[in-house]
Amino acid sequence: MSLGAIVLAAGASSRLGRPKQLLVGPRGSLVQATIAAARGAGADPVLVTLGAHAEAVAPHCAGAVIVPVAAWADGQGASLAAGLTALETATASLDGAFLLVCDQPALTADVLVRLHDAFRRTGADAAAAYYDGQAGVPALVSARLLVRLRQDGGGGHGARALLRDPAVRTALVEWPEGAFDVDTPADAARLAGGTPASDPPAA
Repeated sequence: MSLGAIVLAAGASSRLGRPKQLLVGPRGSLVQATIAAARGAGADPVLVTLGAHAEAVAPHCAGAVIVPVAAWADGQGASLAAGLTALETATASLDGAFLLVCDQPALTADVLVRLHDAFRRTGADAAAAYYDGQAGVPALVSARLLVRLRQDGGGGHGARALLRDPAVRTALVEWPEGAFDVDTPADAARLAGGTPASDPPAA
């Protein structure tokens, strides 16, 4: 299957007070590690949306295509819309794409491979990580759903709402480590204090 990836990294990290994209986790800066996970799972192209801290974050985006988001202050929907438009411009032949954020320190290529396996095995519209009792990102979304997201102006209520839509067949992949994302100084301190638990190897 031909898969791309969109890494949403345009936000201001206002609750943290500094760019979360550049915090260092067990596999380097969070944005670097997210790009590496996508490429390790076979995604091509990998796009990274940048906005608030673009100048500082861009040097850490080797291996990805940078997508500027002028309207980053409008929220993640604007970042997703820019990424979807750029992905469509880059290639028209993808079977689907990973939707990723860059504040989940436990993310590895293995997680994305598990999503890909579930997507292929079930023939679902999407495959999503499952934690905190809900479907969330990272997710692998079919080309058909990417069109729906793009037509909905970047997802409207967001990709998570789409994944939780009863009309969308979403294969769920247990990943409890996904519940830890970095939003606050306390989260950053937790990240600095030790390596977050990683997911178990794919069966």
